[in-house]
Amino acid sequence: MKIGILGSGSWGTGIAVQLAKNNEVMLWEFDKDLCEKLKEDKENKKFLPGITLPTSLLFTNDIHELIEHNEMIIFAIPSHVLRQVAHSLKEFNLKSKHLISLVKGLEDKTYKRMTEIIAEEISEFKTLSALSGPSHAEEVARNIPSTVILANPHLEQISFLLPILSTDTFRVYSNSDIVGVELGGAVKNIIAIAAGISDGLNFGANTKAALITRGIEEIKRLAITMGAQENTLYGLSGIGDLITTCISPFSRNRHVGEELGRGKSLDDILNEMIMVAEGVATTKAIYNLSQSKNISMPITESVYNILYKNALPKDEVISLMNRPFKEEFE
Repeated sequence: MKIGILGSGSWGTGIAVQLAKNNEVMLWEFDKDLCEKLKEDKENKKFLPGITLPTSLLFTNDIHELIEHNEMIIFAIPSHVLRQVAHSLKEFNLKSKHLISLVKGLEDKTYKRMTEIIAEEISEFKTLSALSGPSHAEEVARNIPSTVILANPHLEQISFLLPILSTDTFRVYSNSDIVGVELGGAVKNIIAIAAGISDGLNFGANTKAALITRGIEEIKRLAITMGAQENTLYGLSGIGDLITTCISPFSRNRHVGEELGRGKSLDDILNEMIMVAEGVATTKAIYNLSQSKNISMPITESVYNILYKNALPKDEVISLMNRPFKEEFE
């Protein structure tokens, strides 16, 4: 299949490496100079250094070429620009295109999931799915075995895509619960910030295990309220993605938390980063959503307090440890 990828960040580039094994893949980069560098170097030195890109991989700075040339369009861009980019595609006829979102987040104020934004901006397409799971780009690009979920409410429409998107080191499962898959991928970034704070404070495995297991409960409460199926949150796009993001040295969100735990300011941390830590913006959206739905999410609330109210990490730890006593799954 001819596949076009919107975005040449680490994840867009990482999945391009895998998909180029069995497909014709074109990578779109909005920055013309960076696009030329990708063509010349056959390496994404900015976002994925050390990985030699396949010689068959195509590059373009022309979004018209990307859309018109390819049968599948994959969104691999930051969540805060997704609506703008999707809106710009309205001029194209996408009736015959398979659209896939790799974007993990929730839109501020509207609380829309990423595929909801795409569907609002692009009214006609062949299929619209979300791909999520424990899959850091640095490992995917190095052919370390990884598994992900392709979510679509109509599995019969996407079953033929599984072998197209899969390789000998990248296996794709399907799931009809797109709500659970997308919310699991979004909220886990908040818990990963908390896990990073724990690392920055030099806490141990006990603390991180507590954050992961209590974190999945928070994700479950929110997701089920929003219409997700509970089983999804115990699968690859729930607990699987959560574990990876909380423990991996490649996790941008865990890194943000670690630096916060060490005493750095959020502004300084973000200014030093090349890539986007989606959990920072997602924390605000999820916190506000949980408040509006009266959903108990204490870890999320503590991360929100640290990010947006200048609360001290150690004070929030004390607050969490001194919450009223309750049954575990209450």
